[in-house]
Formats: sequence, C-alpha cells, structure tokens
Amino acid sequence: MQSPVTEAPASLLERAVDAIDRVARGACYVLVATIACVMLAQVFFRYVLNSSLQWAEELSVYALIWLVFIGSVSLVRGWGHITITAFVNMLPFRARAWCFVVAKALSLVFILVLVYWGFQLVSLPVHANSPSMGFSTRWVKVSIAVGSVLMALFAINEIVRDLAALRRHDPEYFDRLGAGGDL
Repeated sequence: MQSPVTEAPASLLERAVDAIDRVARGACYVLVATIACVMLAQVFFRYVLNSSLQWAEELSVYALIWLVFIGSVSLVRGWGHITITAFVNMLPFRARAWCFVVAKALSLVFILVLVYWGFQLVSLPVHANSPSMGFSTRWVKVSIAVGSVLMALFAINEIVRDLAALRRHDPEYFDRLGAGGDL
C-alpha cells in the first residue's frame, strides 16, 4: 500500500522509510512463502509418507512471529491498520486532523513501549534453544525489537506528514487516511 500522499522532494526520512518498506514487504513475501511451503511439506510427509517433519511446525510458528512484526511495519506506512473513522470524518478539518495526529502519537507511545520491552526481552541472559531446530530463541525475540523500532520510525514519519498536511491546510490528505480500512 502506498502512502496516502506523495510529496516532492522526498525528505531523507521519507526515502529511508521507502527503502525499508520495500525490504519489509519483500521479507513478508519470503516469510509467507516459507510458511506455505513448510506446511505443505508437513502435510505431505505426515499424511502421504506417514513420517512427520519434527521441525516444520516450529519453523512455521517462528516465521509467523517475524511476519507479524515485519508486516506491521508496512501497515504503519500509510496507516493501513483497520481504523474506525466514521465519527472522526464528521468533524471539521482541524479537529479531524488533530484526531489523526493524536491517535498516531498515542500509537507511537505504545510502539515505544514495545521497543523498550522488546530490547529488555532480547537482553535477558538466558534464552532457550528451540526444541527441534536447536537454535537460540533469542532470534525469535529479536523480531519484537526490530519490528518495533521500524514501526516507531514509520509512525514518526506519518506524524511528520500529518503535521505538514495540517500546516498547509490540506483536507484531501486527511480524507484519504484510513481509506480502504475504515469502518
């Protein structure tokens, strides 16, 4: 999903967010393909060959965890998460704009809490090894920290874009926010 508005020239932050978004989307495609292939292989081995792959479910779960956090990064771009804007859209321009800015700022606060606790979790001295694949579960926990840091960067970019649209009094920008995901 592209950002609701493209501005020229793009700031350094906007270019960085674009590049990270492309990488995150590519990683999501790879993760979805990995989960699908591993689960199909598991079904084949279990029901056709009567021999289960011990590592398949574990790999799929770990890939899904990474998919959730990396996929959320792309959704923060353009504020693609589901939003309920029915009442907000009835407000006058400035009130509507500030509702979006405040909502994103509150989301950023929650994301920063995730960043903090994600790094706390990764920095714990003891990490279990995955039972069937044998690698440290720290690699799974890193997804929380990495995804949260990137979500925070994207949320800051979105807030900056909102404030710029508010400053230039651009109601069309705010009319497009939540499009496709609003209820």
